[in-house]
Amino acid sequence: MKKKKTALLLTLVLGFSLCFQSSVFAKNNKVKELKPVQEQIQQTMKNELKKKTKTKKTKATEPDAFNKGEIGAYQFPYVESIMEYLLCGGNNYYNSNYLKKVPQGLVKMTVQDSGTLMVSAASSDKETTVLTVYDKNKKRLGIMEDSMLQINVKKGDVYYFELPKKVELLALSVIVFKDHSTTLSNECTEIQTGTGTTEYRSFKVSKRSELNILLAPVTTEQILGSFSVQKYVKGSWKNIDRKAIKTKKTASEYITMLSYGLDAGNYRFVSKMPKDGVYMMAVEKTSRKKHYATTRKKAQYVENGDEKADIFTASEQKARWYKIKRTTIRKKKQYIEVDPDTSVGKIKVSVYKKGIKKPLKTKVINGASEYGTFKFSPKQGVGTYYVKIQKIGKKTNGSYLLDNRCK
Repeated sequence: MKKKKTALLLTLVLGFSLCFQSSVFAKNNKVKELKPVQEQIQQTMKNELKKKTKTKKTKATEPDAFNKGEIGAYQFPYVESIMEYLLCGGNNYYNSNYLKKVPQGLVKMTVQDSGTLMVSAASSDKETTVLTVYDKNKKRLGIMEDSMLQINVKKGDVYYFELPKKVELLALSVIVFKDHSTTLSNECTEIQTGTGTTEYRSFKVSKRSELNILLAPVTTEQILGSFSVQKYVKGSWKNIDRKAIKTKKTASEYITMLSYGLDAGNYRFVSKMPKDGVYMMAVEKTSRKKHYATTRKKAQYVENGDEKADIFTASEQKARWYKIKRTTIRKKKQYIEVDPDTSVGKIKVSVYKKGIKKPLKTKVINGASEYGTFKFSPKQGVGTYYVKIQKIGKKTNGSYLLDNRCK
């Protein structure tokens, strides 16, 4: 990920990279290994367990949330709402007395809403919590270690979970993610599954804006599909990308960041995922006022140690000019860095010194590249330096950050 992403997206990246050991139960009852997404939820559950462990000795009666023989799995649209749910008492707890209330140690779980089912378990005395999973007929499906993800569950589906014989204190959470959303929600994290066909999620941009979309596959075996953004223009949908963005790398290796600079208008996010492929999607849309100059004479001044961020939209063609001053050669190290993020097209960066016509350095950067960064140290002495940032190609759009660093 590029360094300039906001705190929200950095938090989401960490959420993607946190791994949990899980299992996916396919329709043929075969168990597939699954590895990313939920150490954060696991940690939340363990923190709650610590609180319960401290208080259970002082209470004479057992709370209602303990040792339930039947539980329900309800739908939540976003990861953020799940965290709130867990922190506000959404876990089910089981202690050493659970066999008195749970026949044969089998907890019956009924799906209350259709979508993608996620089950998580955490123990106060064990690093890994192993449960045996059965279908509605109590036919053994396999085991889950800490977590399980089941796609395409329907309202009324039933599963049984066999708890370990010896339990000090165990937390069990069952959640259903809303699937196949038709709108693109801002500042939210969703878990979605593919259908093998093209899906559309609409959204509106009322002001010039920067759009960042994070994508990460959930299963390590799956392949991410293709993604693009379209704008509604004169009665039809037009791609603002040159072509759909494709990636074949898995979540353990790569998180895909799509970055766009958008004019006001109606848009839709177009995705095509392999059938039953599971991926996480996070979105941040931020309005951006114009803070740049388009001529060298009016170049915007960037103070030492300061930075400037802006975007290119598809309709904006003019180059941007910035001015930086080197006041002394004895000063600490100073260098100029330009870091673009463009899912579409390339950015050209040039540095000039006042009084010299030819650029001191020029570089064309693929903004989608992990290593696409321009760096320049003004070693030509005291004076004024100009940075010209221009896009290559009419459809090029995205964001950039100019940093005047001093060490």
